Amino acid sequence: MIRSLIAFARLEKAKRRYYAWVFNENSKYYSLRYAPYFFRECLKIATVNTGLESIYYLANFGISGLIAINYNLLILPGQF
Repeated sequence: MIRSLIAFARLEKAKRRYYAWVFNENSKYYSLRYAPYFFRECLKIATVNTGLESIYYLANFGISGLIAINYNLLILPGQF
C-alpha cells in the first residue's frame, strides 16, 4: 500500500514537471526563433506536399474506380 502511494506521488510530481515544461510558451518561441531559415521553409514545403499527396491519392482512387466500373472489372457477390 505504501509503495503504491509513493509511486503515485512520484508520478504526480513528474506530471507537474512535464506540464510546466509543455505549457511554457517561451521555449516554443525560442526554438522557432533560432531555428535555421531553411528548416522553417522546409516545413512549409512539407505541409504543401502532404496536402497535394492526399489530393493525388483521392484522384487516383476515383479514376481507378471509374475505369473499373466502365470496363466491368468489378467482381460482385453472386456474379459467378
